[in-house]
Amino acid sequence: MRIKVYYPKSEITNNLYTSGKEWMLEDNTEYLGSYHKYTTGEVYTRSTWNATLSKKLIKFEPTDTVNFIYKELKPDVKTKFNSVNAYYPKITSQDRTKGFIKRFFLKKINSTVITEIGKKQYDEFNKKKIDPNMNISVTIQWIITGPKQDEYQGNILVPGVATQNKKSIQSAINIMPGIELYLDNVLQFYSDTEFIVPADINPK
Repeated sequence: MRIKVYYPKSEITNNLYTSGKEWMLEDNTEYLGSYHKYTTGEVYTRSTWNATLSKKLIKFEPTDTVNFIYKELKPDVKTKFNSVNAYYPKITSQDRTKGFIKRFFLKKINSTVITEIGKKQYDEFNKKKIDPNMNISVTIQWIITGPKQDEYQGNILVPGVATQNKKSIQSAINIMPGIELYLDNVLQFYSDTEFIVPADINPK
């Protein structure tokens, strides 16, 4: 996949991150997340190279630009469906109070690429504004607060955040195989809600 078989450390920059509008996958899906790059100009997903999981990244092109170029090349082709845009969840105080968020994913049936989308695009998919013949979807309730690991309350074992999210991933795999590679951190977005209130230092 890479140009060279071996790269010395001096030719690799690991542990980079993009929040969007910078790179996209070769199928024109915008990429958000960890990546690394080489002095050869190559850029791949994941913070370090993984021969199985890393995917090539290319410079981001806005969807409108991509569609414009496509229509210029094939003017008779009419695009009926909306394009898919990647989404990165932003956790709010209301989410922390609830203790979970809903996460939505789309996967092209002829690709291994899984894209996380927002609620708006998920609704568009259900209304068939995004091609239902080329994509499958899955929704996950993602736990973000509570004990990280399983705990006993009396004689009852109460599952922690990690266990609950693992179970959600396992259920999602039945619909969307490969999602476990995307959701490789079961404590992603975890928030400890037990805060210590500082003493009032203002004079009475």
